Amino acid sequence: MYEGVSIWNLITIVLYILGGIVAAYAFGKFVLGKIFDIFHVNAGIQNTITSIAHYIIFLTATILGFNAANLGGLVLALLGVLALSIGFVIKDPILDFVAYFIILVQRPIKVGDYVKIDDKVSGVVRKINPRSVVLRQKNSTSIVVPNSMIISKPIINWNYSRGFIAFNDISVRVAHGSDPLKARELMYKLLAENPSVLKNPRPIVRLDDIGPEGYRFTVRGYLSSRNTLDQWDIAADVRIAILKEFAQNNIKLAVPVRMIRGAKDNLSPIIEDMGQLPDDQPAEPKTK
Repeated sequence: MYEGVSIWNLITIVLYILGGIVAAYAFGKFVLGKIFDIFHVNAGIQNTITSIAHYIIFLTATILGFNAANLGGLVLALLGVLALSIGFVIKDPILDFVAYFIILVQRPIKVGDYVKIDDKVSGVVRKINPRSVVLRQKNSTSIVVPNSMIISKPIINWNYSRGFIAFNDISVRVAHGSDPLKARELMYKLLAENPSVLKNPRPIVRLDDIGPEGYRFTVRGYLSSRNTLDQWDIAADVRIAILKEFAQNNIKLAVPVRMIRGAKDNLSPIIEDMGQLPDDQPAEPKTK
């Protein structure tokens, strides 16, 4: 048995650990809670600060308990041996735990953010745990993502910087013969009338290309970050409004144009099937 270990030493360590748990709870509820209420701190920031404070208080109380029991050297030795022995066995959980603190400090994601990791994994961040992050998807199902994936893969975070976002660009093709200036003016008007589209930054309606099918416009509107989950519905409303406004103002949408080039004789069978012959010759009646 390690020299100096006694029942009183063990009781001292347990008391310090229990005291650390109580202190962490009290500090979070009665100190941090009051501060958050006064300054109206965001829920994601509250979760980050509270979690870090709890771990710091608990670890500090544990170390103080071992030192008070004159076992400071023993705990360091045991922690070193334990880390080496189980490091290879629980490598992934350790990586997730380390990633947890990286997430809390760097805050690439926060509770309430809408994030997309890949084509199959996206949703609203509901919880950030030491092992994983819980995302709530559009169909109201939850998906659990390991923390190591969050820091090792590129992530699209619509709410990384608070303020505004832009819905996905809308591509509009206007047919030749329609007035492109009038079309652009109408689309600006529709964006200005939509209550969800911000006036600043100013919406964008840009003529990107002039091709055989017509004029190709790009329409972009900016929304408050509070409307992140409604961006697809808002963009759909903008599309419907464009169709309605164009119909009322005789602005025609472009249709795909396909040109078939070839020898006249090679096209004759195709034209016959359509009921026409070259040189405006009437089709001969087919006999059985």
